[in-house]
Amino acid sequence: MRDRLDSVSRFVQELKQTFSRWYNNKHDRKGYLWGARFKGVIVYQGEAQLICGSYIDLNPVRAGIARLPEDYRWSSLGLRLRSPVRAGKLLYPLTLVDLLERSEDLYGPPYVKVTADLFGVEWYRQFVYTAGGIEHEGKAHLPKELIDQVVSCNGHLGILGRLRYRVKNFSEGIAIGGYSAIAGIQKSENRKYICPRLFLDAYWAYTTRVLRE
Repeated sequence: MRDRLDSVSRFVQELKQTFSRWYNNKHDRKGYLWGARFKGVIVYQGEAQLICGSYIDLNPVRAGIARLPEDYRWSSLGLRLRSPVRAGKLLYPLTLVDLLERSEDLYGPPYVKVTADLFGVEWYRQFVYTAGGIEHEGKAHLPKELIDQVVSCNGHLGILGRLRYRVKNFSEGIAIGGYSAIAGIQKSENRKYICPRLFLDAYWAYTTRVLRE
């Protein structure tokens, strides 16, 4: 069994056959359940990886089962936004630098200043939302006002988005506000030697606790 599961093709075969037998028994039917055989395709880094990744992340939106690409539970974009540390362990880094370096025939020499923004997920989020605005007959698409909102923020999540995706609960109590307000709270609680901490990576908001991803 371990040898068989080392192969993605054999794993998918076992999964499909097991599910097909269960479904046929439950619904008193016979025959094939799936329309076609599983296919494995190698996608190289660069433009092909970008287009295929965005296509997959937009599938839940096109199918009408998620409002936003990152809302889908098994979305790679959602994982990169909600848990960057965990995503770094499970997913291959998707950077704009890789795209430019591997697409010189299309974009010319990548004379682009390399900054931290090129290594984040924000540029990819902008691309996914822009692609999601393209209308296809019979499929859902992202509204223009939502795309404009994401692009205007350069792909970054706002405070509400950060609270929604990165902070799991407030059961232990927390305060968010300006530096002086948080310092006053900590002083009243006799936490003299603990300074207010930045709220995630916002430059203007502080918190009484460290918000872990």
